[in-house]
Amino acid sequence: MTTEGVEHPGADGTGDSEARRRQRRGTRQLLIARTGMMASGYLVAMILARGLGPAEYGVYGFIVSAIVWLQMLVTAGIPGATSKLIPEHLRRSAAVESSARFLLAVSSVVCVVVGWVVAPVLARVFDINGGTALIRIAVFEVPLTAMYVGYQGILSGHRRFGPLALAHVVYATAKLIGITLLLVLGVSLRGAILVNVISTAVVFAYLFVRFPPRRWWPERQLMRPILAIAVPMGLYLVLQQIMLSVDLWSLKALWRGAEDVVGFYVASLTLSRTLLIVPGVQSGIVFTLTAWALARDDEAAAAEHLTEATRFVLLLIAPAAVFLGMNAAPVLSLIFSTPYAAGAAFLVLHLTAFGLFALLDTFLHCLMAAGKQKLSAAILVAIVPAVATATVLLIPRLGPRGAAISLVSGVALATLVAGVLTLRRFGRLVRLRTLLSVTAAIALVAVPSHWIPAPGVWVLLKLVLLEAACLALLLAFREVSKADFVLPSVGNDEEPT
Repeated sequence: MTTEGVEHPGADGTGDSEARRRQRRGTRQLLIARTGMMASGYLVAMILARGLGPAEYGVYGFIVSAIVWLQMLVTAGIPGATSKLIPEHLRRSAAVESSARFLLAVSSVVCVVVGWVVAPVLARVFDINGGTALIRIAVFEVPLTAMYVGYQGILSGHRRFGPLALAHVVYATAKLIGITLLLVLGVSLRGAILVNVISTAVVFAYLFVRFPPRRWWPERQLMRPILAIAVPMGLYLVLQQIMLSVDLWSLKALWRGAEDVVGFYVASLTLSRTLLIVPGVQSGIVFTLTAWALARDDEAAAAEHLTEATRFVLLLIAPAAVFLGMNAAPVLSLIFSTPYAAGAAFLVLHLTAFGLFALLDTFLHCLMAAGKQKLSAAILVAIVPAVATATVLLIPRLGPRGAAISLVSGVALATLVAGVLTLRRFGRLVRLRTLLSVTAAIALVAVPSHWIPAPGVWVLLKLVLLEAACLALLLAFREVSKADFVLPSVGNDEEPT
C-alpha cells in the first residue's frame, strides 16, 4: 500500500491533506453550480406553471417525468463505469471514453425509435391532446442527454469538476433564456418541451467543442468491463428512485381520506427533497476520487475521501434538517400557503429520511468505487420490497404518517446495513471530532431557539440566523476553517481529456 503524495492531518485533526483539498474544491464547484441549477429550475417552474395553466402544466410534468425515466434507463450506470475505469486504464482512457459513448449512442437511438413508434399509444392511453407530436419531440432529448451525461462521466473520471460545474451552468442558463423567450413569443406546451431539447443540445455542443472526442471507435475488450459495472450501478440508481417514491405512489393508491391530505404530503416531500442537492453534488465526486485512490492502492486516501464526504453531509444537512423541522409549520405556510402547514406532521420524518439518504448514498458510492456494485444494488433489492410492504400495512392504519414512517424506516435500515459494510471495507465512517462538533453546535443553537417564534416571512430570517449561529460555533470549534470558504476556480483541471 502506498501513500506517496498524501499528507495526513495532525493529531488535532486540523491539517488538510491534498486528497481533502481536492475533494473540497470539487464539492464547492459542483455545489455552486447545482444550487444555481435549482434556483433556475424554480424560476422555470414558476413561469411555466403560470403561463401554461394547471391542465397543460400537468401534461408537461407527465411528459418530462416519462422522459427522465427513459434517460435514466438509457444512461444509468455507464457514466459511473466510465469514472471508475478511467483511473484504472489511464493510458487507454480515450478508448474507455469512446466505448462508453458508443454504448450510450446505441441505447439512446433504440430508445428514440421505440419512443417514436409508441408515441401514439401513449398519447391515447393517457388522453393527451396532440400528445403524439409532443412525445416525439420530447424523446429527441434522450440521445442528447445521453451524450451530456457521457461527458459527465468522462470529466468526473479525469477529476475535472470545474468544467463539469460550468457545463451545468451552461445548461441551466440556456433553459432559463429559452423559457424567458417563450414569455415574449407566447408560452406553449410544445415550446416548453422544445426548449428542453434545445437546452440539452446547447450544453452538449459546448462540451463537444471544448472537449472533442480523442477517439471515435469503441474498443470491444472494454465493453464487458463497462457493462459489468454499469448494469448493477444502473440497477442501484433505478431502485434508489423507486425507494424514494414508493411512499407517495402507495399513498395515492391506498389513501381513502380527504384528497387535500395528499397535497400536504407532497408539499412536505417537495421541501424535504431540497436536501437531495447534497448527495446529488457529492456522490460523483466521492465515487471518482475513491476510485482513483484505490486504483493507486492508496487505502488511506480512500478512507479520507469517505470521512470527508460524511463531514460534508453532517455540516450541511444536519443543521438544515433540524432547523427546518423545528419550524415546519411556518415554513410550509410561507412557501405553499397557510393550509399546507398541516404537512408539518410529516416534515420531520421526511427530513430525517432524506438526511439519512445522503449518508446511504455516500456509503454505497464508496462501496461501488471499491468494486462492490452488485452488493450495493443488492441492499436496495432487499429494502425496496420491504418499504413497499410497509406502506401497504401502515397506510390503511396510520394514513400519510404511515407512508412517511415506511420511507424513513426503509432508508434507516439501508443506511445501517450499508454503514456496517462500509466500515468493514474502509475501517472508518466519520471523524468523532466532526460528529461531536456538529451535535454540540446544533444543540446549543436549537434549544434556545425553540422559544423564539417567527411568524410569516420572519421565519426565513430566523433560519438564516440559526444557520449563522451554528456556523459560528463550528468555526469556534475549529471544525470549519477558512479553507472551506475559498471560492474554487472552474478552470482547475486535474487530468487532460
